[in-house]
Amino acid sequence: MFSARSIRSIFWQVKPTKVLLLVLSLAIFLQSCLEDPEGIAKSKRELLTQTTWRVNKVTLDDRDDPSTNDALIGLRASFSQNGTYSITKNGTQTGVWRFSSDEQAILLDAVQQSDDTWLIRSLENRKFEASYRENNETIQLFMSPN
Repeated sequence: MFSARSIRSIFWQVKPTKVLLLVLSLAIFLQSCLEDPEGIAKSKRELLTQTTWRVNKVTLDDRDDPSTNDALIGLRASFSQNGTYSITKNGTQTGVWRFSSDEQAILLDAVQQSDDTWLIRSLENRKFEASYRENNETIQLFMSPN
């Protein structure tokens, strides 16, 4: 059958393979523990308040409008965890904000009027799109972190 020598030979051939599998398993485990925090789901409040948002594109009723672009490109909006906000572009507007009950809109100064409500179209780590109504037109803001 098997001699002691052949068993030792088989053992030494298998042992490095087992060690390699153990090392690879440990490396994979450690990598999963050290995953990038960007992959962790954040709440809307965390996403909104993590940075100052800068407007880099604007549409008026889903079309480009040079005068609206000139007026709003570069606008900076900052929302803090404590419920205050600051909007800056040729002056600063400050106040308080809160989410609507379904978290699909941001209510500025906590007043539910159409021009004080930003509807959230998209809110991600690196992208924030919101729209609001003014003079019966929809203005859509495309923002990225400042």
